[in-house]
Amino acid sequence: MVILPAEGGGNLSEMSLHGQEFHRELTEIAHSEGNVKINIDYARSDVHTGNFDKETIDVADVLQFNKKLSELGGTQAGKLIHEFREQYGKQILRGHFRSAHASGIQAENNVNLSIRSEGRSDRTSATQIFTGPGGTVKNKIIFQNRPVIKVLKQ
Repeated sequence: MVILPAEGGGNLSEMSLHGQEFHRELTEIAHSEGNVKINIDYARSDVHTGNFDKETIDVADVLQFNKKLSELGGTQAGKLIHEFREQYGKQILRGHFRSAHASGIQAENNVNLSIRSEGRSDRTSATQIFTGPGGTVKNKIIFQNRPVIKVLKQ
């Protein structure tokens, strides 16, 4: 992966803290030894945001999360960096799911400026809890029999 500055430069200090963290995380992955291969797809019922084994991100799922980085809860940028970091952990560091997923959650936390913890999870849904300066938000993510996940704030 190669990351190049935008034409005309750009000033990282003018980015929000969320944007700076996204840039930092992505730059670290991009400048590592080796290549991370990630498949990008849309509306796959066998991929729920990301699939570790299939090395795939489902963009339709990512779009179900908050667009605004400052909004508490899972964000689109946070989910993307989570999946990038997770695949980096798998493909470059040769980690297993547990360690790669933990690294993905940490990267997501860095971008969202909040702490994600796991709630109840089963074959049909999962609950993710986000705690930050604005309080706590729970997201129930429904994925059974759906090409696109459904995110319900609780």
